[in-house]
Amino acid sequence: MSSKRPLLERLHIVEKVESDTEQNSASEKIITDDPDVKTTVHTSNNLLDDIPIKDRPMKVKEIYIKAGQLSDGINTIFIIENYSNALPMNLPSEVKKQSVLNLITASGLNMQNIIRDGHDKLRLLNAFLHNFSSKTNEVITNNESEINKLTEKINQLKKANADMEKLMQEQKSIIEFEEERIQGLIDFVGDTKSV
Repeated sequence: MSSKRPLLERLHIVEKVESDTEQNSASEKIITDDPDVKTTVHTSNNLLDDIPIKDRPMKVKEIYIKAGQLSDGINTIFIIENYSNALPMNLPSEVKKQSVLNLITASGLNMQNIIRDGHDKLRLLNAFLHNFSSKTNEVITNNESEINKLTEKINQLKKANADMEKLMQEQKSIIEFEEERIQGLIDFVGDTKSV
């Protein structure tokens, strides 16, 4: 039986605080309430180059994990979705929007950091898609090149087979002509048994 979590934690409105050592080793992303301080986001091509192409599409959460991005929690863009989902569905959109903004302010969160997290995630996803497309296009180009080489080899072998069949027919014609010539000579003198 799983332990019960507080309602606000289940709705991702509040987040369980980890010890300092766990937080430092879990992620390299730095979040501050100071809007002048940038967040650290790994969007370099080196990081994305390490992500292998699989036989299935990667889940977005896998991309975030590989890039060291938080995929949920109170300091991410997704807190807006969590707060919005916690409100009644029948609220007018403007009231719902204002309620979410009020909840974020009341939680002591910095809206600029949350929006920045959203922009960072968009940049990460765009960089990942660009990198992934480049890798898959490279694989496709290599496969097409190999197909062209194999097709050329197949055509060469088909031509070689056709040349061999032609050679075989020519040789057969020469032998048949000689056989007819010999048989004609034998028939001319009469078929006598050889001694």
